[in-house]
Amino acid sequence: MNDTTNNDTDSLYGKFPPRVPLRIAITYTDELVKTSGATGSKDDLSKALSTSNTTSGAYRTRVANLRYLGIIETDKVGYRLEPLGAHITSGVESIRREAIKKAFLNIPTVRKIWEIYKGGIMPSRPALGNNLVVRLPNDVPKEYKDEWAKYFFEGAEYADLLDRRANGFYLKEKEPNPDDLSGLPSIDMAKTKSTELARIPNAPSIQTFFSSPSDTLNFSKVLSSERILTITIPEDPTPQEAGEIVQRMKQAIKAMKGYMEDDEQ
Repeated sequence: MNDTTNNDTDSLYGKFPPRVPLRIAITYTDELVKTSGATGSKDDLSKALSTSNTTSGAYRTRVANLRYLGIIETDKVGYRLEPLGAHITSGVESIRREAIKKAFLNIPTVRKIWEIYKGGIMPSRPALGNNLVVRLPNDVPKEYKDEWAKYFFEGAEYADLLDRRANGFYLKEKEPNPDDLSGLPSIDMAKTKSTELARIPNAPSIQTFFSSPSDTLNFSKVLSSERILTITIPEDPTPQEAGEIVQRMKQAIKAMKGYMEDDEQ
């Protein structure tokens, strides 16, 4: 499957399935945040997407894919990570899994397929293509049925939407919710002395991105010779940013609750 876009049928909202497999799109997302952070230039984006320049067909296709998945937004200058992209790269595995599912279902035809088959056993890949031509004739033309079946099966498996059973693959029906905190690890152990340098098992590394990185308040405390606690909060946050701050702080507090005094819980 090549990355060039030649006509309207190549649009992610058109008749042809996305050119970039979901697994690869998430790899690009991880690399983007690792190398450039929440915002960056078009050149930063091109580097993370492994393209030679910002005018190639490969660049346009890969950028379009991340936009349609709801991971980034772009303008003439560069890109900005969307909340869903921040969830994917949050460092919290349960949130990442839910965010990947949500990104996959952001593709309109993918969601339609999921709505049809969720809560039941999927047809085989060859049978799925033929089924889609009948059930979604306006979205899946006959000439692209096999490509859509392949994209859906591979993406659903990567997003952990498929459960292998004796009689086939069961398609999970729960709507993904990256804001669900129930899967976060909690600490329930004897408190350690402040002089002991012990790592907290399974504690999440939480990243939160804001629209104006320079307009922030920073609070830092040296914990040891090698470890520093840093909290960064934007000045005059928007309602959306304020909600994100509260959510992330709740995650951190929940992970630390084993170390809190009883009257603080």
